[in-house]
Amino acid sequence: MTPGAGSNARESVDGRHLLFTKPGLRGLWRVPRQDWSQAIPAAQEQLLLAGLAPEDSSNWAPARDGVYFVRRPQGKAPRLAHADADGGNVTDIAPLPSGFEGWGFDLSPDQTQLVFSEMTLRESDLRLAVPRTTAQ
Repeated sequence: MTPGAGSNARESVDGRHLLFTKPGLRGLWRVPRQDWSQAIPAAQEQLLLAGLAPEDSSNWAPARDGVYFVRRPQGKAPRLAHADADGGNVTDIAPLPSGFEGWGFDLSPDQTQLVFSEMTLRESDLRLAVPRTTAQ
């Protein structure tokens, strides 16, 4: 679906592009959506957003008017940011904790709420549940 290695692919809200990241590389990329049933060469990929860090490869969500993502300015805490549809105009929306580790973004269907996960505690419990059968 992408000319080279791609991951975390999502369709743009208008359905015109496939957005994706590249494993271990900075940026958010896009290719025009095409009809795969037609024998035409793959479209050329385009770097849409250079500011998406590899550790945030799943921390972005397409929107009608652009993309929400995590921006990590050098020497500063990360920020929740918005880039316009061409990736040229980036606006910071809210600060995030300095050690922010997210595992994905999603935008509500009406685009009024952005949902994202955040690692807040480095612990885990593994538990085993044994189902009991009831005598009949």
